Amino acid sequence: MHPLTLDALGRHLYGPRYVTALAEALTAHAPEEAHAPSPVTAPHVTMWIKGRRSMPDWIDAAALRVAKAGVIDLKARAKAVEDILWKPWEYGIQPPTPYHP
Repeated sequence: MHPLTLDALGRHLYGPRYVTALAEALTAHAPEEAHAPSPVTAPHVTMWIKGRRSMPDWIDAAALRVAKAGVIDLKARAKAVEDILWKPWEYGIQPPTPYHP
C-alpha cells in the first residue's frame, strides 16, 4: 500500500485527527499470522505514512478490512444523523415555542 493511500483512508474514515483511530482499527483487523505489532500505535502509523519506515506486507489486508468496516460504519452514522434531522422529536428535541409578544 502506498503511504498516501493509507493517509487518505485514515482521513476519510476518521477525520483530520485520524492516526490513533486508524492504529486501533489496524490492530483490530490485522491478520493473526501477520506478526503485527500488538497493538499498532499512532507512531507506527505516522512513520509508515511519512515514509520513515516501510509498511509491513500485512497492512494491505488489514487496511482493506478497515475500509470495508468503515464504509458500513459511516453509512450507519449518516443514517442516524439523517433520522435526527427528519425526526428530531424522537430524539428529545422539541420544536421551538412560538414567540408572542
